[in-house]
Amino acid sequence: MVKFFILILIFFSSLSSQQQNSVIQNNYIDFELPTVSTYSIKLSDIVGKKLIILNFWASWCPYCNQEVPYLIEL
Repeated sequence: MVKFFILILIFFSSLSSQQQNSVIQNNYIDFELPTVSTYSIKLSDIVGKKLIILNFWASWCPYCNQEVPYLIEL
């Protein structure tokens, strides 16, 4: 039985080590959102220049409120 589990472990570890070719498409819908300050920002202005994190949250969501300090650190 132990040999069987070792065989399964080796099999799955070999699957995970294979290189996967993935294609990242840069298709997006350009939109404009207001910022916390007085101006708004278009997605096309920052694509390829900065890391973009879109976080959708609600003030009544306890899990959303827990992640706010971590997002501020970013």
